Amino acid sequence: MVGLFTSLAILVACLGLFGLASLTIQRRMKEIGVRKILGASTGRLLVLLTGEFTRLILLAFVGAAPLAYLLME
Repeated sequence: MVGLFTSLAILVACLGLFGLASLTIQRRMKEIGVRKILGASTGRLLVLLTGEFTRLILLAFVGAAPLAYLLME
C-alpha cells in the first residue's frame, strides 16, 4: 500500500514538473527562436531552460534529505 502511494506521489510530482517546463517553454518561445537563429546549440538552450528547475529540485532535496533521515531513524 505504501509503495502504491509512493509511486502515485512521484508520478504527480513528475507531471507537475513537466507542466511547469511546458509553460516556461511556451512563454519563452520567442527568446528560444532568437537564440537559435543567433547560433545557440540545443544543449545550451536545454541548460538555459532547465537550470531554474534544477536549482529548485536541488533545494528541495537539500531540505528533504535530512528530514527523511531523521524520520527514518
